[in-house]
Amino acid sequence: MALPESSNRPRITASWEGDTGGVAVVKLTAHDLQANERIAIRAVVNSGSAEVYASSVGADINGEVDQTVRIPVSAKTADLCITAKTTKLAVKEDLVCPLFDDTTVWVRLTSPAHG
Repeated sequence: MALPESSNRPRITASWEGDTGGVAVVKLTAHDLQANERIAIRAVVNSGSAEVYASSVGADINGEVDQTVRIPVSAKTADLCITAKTTKLAVKEDLVCPLFDDTTVWVRLTSPAHG
């Protein structure tokens, strides 16, 4: 499946810090954002039972976002769904992974301790 290219579509990658999980390291980039656009970031336990992180990131003066976010989670967390979405409004959606629509990108991170 190929997704359409969009210059302001956020890009995310994620990995666990260390070999046992506990901290998710998320790299977020976006380009050509307008002054009124932000990137909403959310992390939910894959079962959808709890949101463990939510934030909103604005671009620099050139419309660029290039940030790394560290998300501490319980060592018992086996799966984490991390989403990034370009938005002009607050984002409130169901706590499920994946969230499929034309503006959301997602990555599923499985703990090495539970793999």
